[in-house]
Amino acid sequence: MVLVQVVPCLFLGFLKSKHKMKYLDLLFVNIAYAAPADLNTLVKNIEVNIINPIIGVFFALALIIFLWGVTRFLMNADNDTEREQGKNHMIWGLVGMFIMVSVIGIIKIIMSIIGVDDIKI
Repeated sequence: MVLVQVVPCLFLGFLKSKHKMKYLDLLFVNIAYAAPADLNTLVKNIEVNIINPIIGVFFALALIIFLWGVTRFLMNADNDTEREQGKNHMIWGLVGMFIMVSVIGIIKIIMSIIGVDDIKI
């Protein structure tokens, strides 16, 4: 889509100035309708396209850290320092998952306060 819009712009130098504006209006008409209609749509788009993927990545990272701690704890039954590091990884993984669940709750509260409908997290 961008290539379709950029390539014709290269040839605008050959058009007279009164024809350039008509051509640009026809060329970029779909961009004018890309803006969200209201605040609800904007907030939903930000939530769905930016915030939810970030929360998912951080939650997955916390889960990986937790599972890494479990494996270190179980695999090193005879080494106390490795077991302690495994415990620390498990604790920090749980803390990270708790923080991500809390962030989801805080986002839901904020969205309900500002009046955004159909919250899907």
